[in-house]
Amino acid sequence: MAYDELVALEHENWIAYLTGVVGCAGRAVVTRADGVVTVMTGLPMDWFNQILIERDEATPAGVLAAVARAREEGRQFVVRLRDGIDDHLIPTLARAGLAPPGTAARTPGMVAFPIDRDAIAGHVAHGLEIRRVTDAAGIDAHRRVVTAGFGSDPAVALETACLALLERPGCVVYVGYADGEPVASGLGWRTGRTVGVYSIATIE
Repeated sequence: MAYDELVALEHENWIAYLTGVVGCAGRAVVTRADGVVTVMTGLPMDWFNQILIERDEATPAGVLAAVARAREEGRQFVVRLRDGIDDHLIPTLARAGLAPPGTAARTPGMVAFPIDRDAIAGHVAHGLEIRRVTDAAGIDAHRRVVTAGFGSDPAVALETACLALLERPGCVVYVGYADGEPVASGLGWRTGRTVGVYSIATIE
């Protein structure tokens, strides 16, 4: 599979994950227009308050309209562009008064294809029991691990992980236990043959 195809699949999955998990937040607003998707929640993490280019036909006017809508929300947000793909929109955003946020706001996309199962098998953690989450207790354990592992505001995990996610065929949540205590967690989101792995957290 060509690199450009992998990049496109990764981006599609990333957007599906973002717009999917914020369904747990009652205050979330997801807007799609003119090839641009806007996710606004008010949560203290810019992943969930951002504007992304969803389709190649997105225009400068469409991006500016998304910025205007986000500003009307009165919340902080970022416009996250893909390096080398969305660069033509940088002058448009500059004219709108937005400034580059620096490396702190960068979100690298990583793609593995094909999956090297032998390499994975060589890193099995003995003594770690991995369980698929199927109930409220598992969701609560996932939230606690994610919050502790990332040192994030508890509201982020509370409003991006909920029982309703388990009803979505493309979402799966796992928690790892050591001596009966939750110490690791992760969330997978599937779009077609692509599986995105998110919220990988560990605690000591």
